[in-house]
Amino acid sequence: MRSKCCIDYTLKESTASPALIRPQLISLKEKFLNRKLLFFFCFFILSLVPLFAPSYNWSHLIVKVVVFALLAAGYDLQLGYTGVISFAHSVFFGIGGYSFAILSLRYPESPGLVLALAMLATLVICSLLSLCLSLTSLRIQKMYFTMFTVALGEFVVLLAGEADYLTGGDDGLNFPGFTFFREDFILIGGLTGQDLLFTMIVLITGFLIFTLVLVTESPLGQVLVAIRQNEKRTEAFGISSFYFRSFASLLGSVMAGMAGILWACWLGYVSPHSIMGIPLMMTILLIVIIGGSGTIYGSVIGSALLLSVEFLLPKAKEWLPLEADTTSWTYLIFDRWLLVLGLIYILIVFFFPKGILGLWAREPVSE
Repeated sequence: MRSKCCIDYTLKESTASPALIRPQLISLKEKFLNRKLLFFFCFFILSLVPLFAPSYNWSHLIVKVVVFALLAAGYDLQLGYTGVISFAHSVFFGIGGYSFAILSLRYPESPGLVLALAMLATLVICSLLSLCLSLTSLRIQKMYFTMFTVALGEFVVLLAGEADYLTGGDDGLNFPGFTFFREDFILIGGLTGQDLLFTMIVLITGFLIFTLVLVTESPLGQVLVAIRQNEKRTEAFGISSFYFRSFASLLGSVMAGMAGILWACWLGYVSPHSIMGIPLMMTILLIVIIGGSGTIYGSVIGSALLLSVEFLLPKAKEWLPLEADTTSWTYLIFDRWLLVLGLIYILIVFFFPKGILGLWAREPVSE
């Protein structure tokens, strides 16, 4: 009798479940669409900044924010969704930057050819190196794999510093921008070629970040989360964690390479220590932690917060009145802005251990 009651109750629940689940699915779909529209709106507004704020400093800050957001989003696909901790992610950023710089010096009058070849070279080299790292992770796991990627990253930096004939050594490569991307190239309405380049970079990074969002919102993203939460249980269902982790690593590496191309195109300069290395890797890791690991949108928020604070704190001393006492505590705090920046990092990690976006996440993000 008891089992019959349980069966009846189960049947009632199963009969009523579609009616209960359907509104939830609709609300989730509307929530996703709202986020998507907000995302596109923000990047569209950013692309129009040269129209109402023609300042190189602000344009440089916005380009750095969106490029590093793409770089961190690619890393978060590995760290937040598969749990792979790699310190060689900045190497892929450098591969993209150097590919564009070397080809720009070789074909200075063919921007379309340079961009196409740089993307192709970045895609091939980053994919091959990513697959090699994935194969290495089969033999070396967890902490030992992390230490291996640290050594690999430093080895590539030293290699780039010694290869003077190809990378320019420690001095790097300084290459002229394309004609229609220069500041002296005037477009309609007083806009310059640099404004055109700014708009192009913002729109391209927005499209690539949104591609990562679609990947993580798809069933593939759910498989990656399942692998991170319980790898053995996921493999018990016949899902190979190696293939999915390799795909996440490959996609994140290619996105880092594309970010390197855009950053080199904006700066017109690359060097081993400016586009690769442990300091850059620490910046990427801070962006992911501050925004929220396991959330692609968190990379955008973390990049905007971190880089804006780094940009504004050194200038805060200029906002003080000229007659301000140089011995006052306000002046001393702004004069030692790196100390303030470190305290801000500590407070964010202490009070928001899951990141800024982790406060509103329905499911717990990775720690």
